[in-house]
Amino acid sequence: MDSGSTPRISVVIPTYNRAPLLAESVDSVLTQQGVAFEVIVVDDGSTDNTAEVLARYGDRIRVVRQANAGFAAARAAGIKAASASLIALHDSDDVMLPDRLRVQREFADAHPEVAVVSGNAVIQGDDQRDYLEACGVDFGGRPWVIYDRPFEKMLERCFLVDAASLIRRDRFIEIGGYDMSLPSSADWDLWLRMARCWPLACLRHPCIWVRKHGGNLSASPAEVAGNIRVIRKALGYGEPIALAVRQRVLERLYRYLKAYLVSEVDGKVPSYSRIEVMRYVSPLPWPRRMAIGIVAAMPRGLLAFGLRQGRRLKRLCRKAEAGSSQ
Repeated sequence: MDSGSTPRISVVIPTYNRAPLLAESVDSVLTQQGVAFEVIVVDDGSTDNTAEVLARYGDRIRVVRQANAGFAAARAAGIKAASASLIALHDSDDVMLPDRLRVQREFADAHPEVAVVSGNAVIQGDDQRDYLEACGVDFGGRPWVIYDRPFEKMLERCFLVDAASLIRRDRFIEIGGYDMSLPSSADWDLWLRMARCWPLACLRHPCIWVRKHGGNLSASPAEVAGNIRVIRKALGYGEPIALAVRQRVLERLYRYLKAYLVSEVDGKVPSYSRIEVMRYVSPLPWPRRMAIGIVAAMPRGLLAFGLRQGRRLKRLCRKAEAGSSQ
């Protein structure tokens, strides 16, 4: 970090109750070389010893504190406080890999038309996997690829690594920033809106190491609900979508709706949510709409009984398969 130069990049790190992981994450940013940058950590109302950890860094970082409002609000607060034109997103439970900022800054300078540059990720325990290729990015043997307004591709699957992305601050502001009504899926919604307007790029260069832990292993009911709303919102833009892609997106929406109904039966979301899902079924083919409607209208006790029996049957099938393979 060159404290004597005007920062080219503002690194924004939202954090909430991750004190045990925070120091290693911040340290990995501060060791970046080859570009002037600033580090902004947004403490999103932490109740652990996050403040004590951050205090050790003194003026090497800037700290923004706010009441707990979720990652989108924390990211937005950090971007608002940033002084650089390029914003590097980083998560407080990840480790920034060497040369990330230099490589992404050089690419952004060489391709001013690109609004977002995503780096690659190395997932803990899966070090041999090319994460972006697994997300559908075709590098074609090159070190990078640029997609020109890839709304359709982004709708089918979010192919950017959120915490390894470098965005242009002016484009973020122009597009309206995060949709705060989507606290758990605001990143995907942002990329979809940007993909309608500007090219997005991916680099094969590994930029972050993602740690697996209890807070990131599976999608929460809130994230599933957010994804349902993002898909429904995106389909309402009227963008041209190939029939095969649309069918796959609708199948994904159907799976999300089923998962959300299961979450209600398991008591993970309010009971009224079972009827709320009907607001989002209109894009589905009528047999799918009918299936969701029947399930949503079932008495909760009957639905819970059917779910228990289905899970019991799955366990029995797994045991039978395990026994036959021995």
